Amino acid sequence: MTDRVMLQDHLEMTERHVALGERHVSQQRARLEALRRNGEPIDAARTLLQRFEELHALHVEDRDRLVRTLSEPEP
Repeated sequence: MTDRVMLQDHLEMTERHVALGERHVSQQRARLEALRRNGEPIDAARTLLQRFEELHALHVEDRDRLVRTLSEPEP
């Protein structure tokens, strides 16, 4: 398997992670708002949302790096 094929495989996996992360962030925001509306404690939900957002940002950064690398001409 060539390096380029491995990078493409990694990109595909990372794109799945980005999509899943978007769903997690969205769902957690909805949970946080529901807790807030109901007057329930939100600290743990807010902390979890922050973690999801941080992890999502890492996946987006990784995806963008792979896209840039794959857009470079092959040596």
